[in-house]
Amino acid sequence: MGTSLDELIEECIQISQEAYKRGLISASGGNISARVRGENKVIIKRTGASFRNMKRSDIIIIDLDGNVLEGQGKPSKEINMHLGIYKVRDDVNAVFHTHSIAATSFAVIGKEVPLVTVQGLKILGKCPVVGYGPPGSIELAEKTKEVFKDKSVKVAVLQSHGAVAVGKDLEEAYNYADLLEATAQIAIYSMQLGKPLPIPY
Repeated sequence: MGTSLDELIEECIQISQEAYKRGLISASGGNISARVRGENKVIIKRTGASFRNMKRSDIIIIDLDGNVLEGQGKPSKEINMHLGIYKVRDDVNAVFHTHSIAATSFAVIGKEVPLVTVQGLKILGKCPVVGYGPPGSIELAEKTKEVFKDKSVKVAVLQSHGAVAVGKDLEEAYNYADLLEATAQIAIYSMQLGKPLPIPY
């Protein structure tokens, strides 16, 4: 993970573009943020910015109260969700909100992603459902914050909306989001074939 603000911004841009290629997000849907360690600063994607061709001008710097310190445009409308997680999780330095297809498919039926693989179960542990709140609302931010107060939660799905992954840095949050989507895809395929076998773990 980058140690300076400039390095963190560059990493955010790179991971955003990778996430688009991976199919974790589409166009400007979803958002990503990272906390600047040791400072009261968070970098976050601006509203309307595309992950596909993310650039430095698409990043806004805010403080933990949501005040804009640097950058043009408005921070992501899910700013309160990101900041809420940071305030209850001192172990989290990156938040990745996606609209990935398979994980969101479970979200729209209000069901946890079944962790049907050894990797999914061992690494992610669980995937709770955050109850519905309108996108960008304080209600959704509060419900998400409550779920992530549990420090064992790494990923969750937002009912009828998408998914959230957190990590100690951008790379970890991205990897958790990626694993969640892969696990959700496997769950959907395997359930077409039969009932997934329990994992003796």
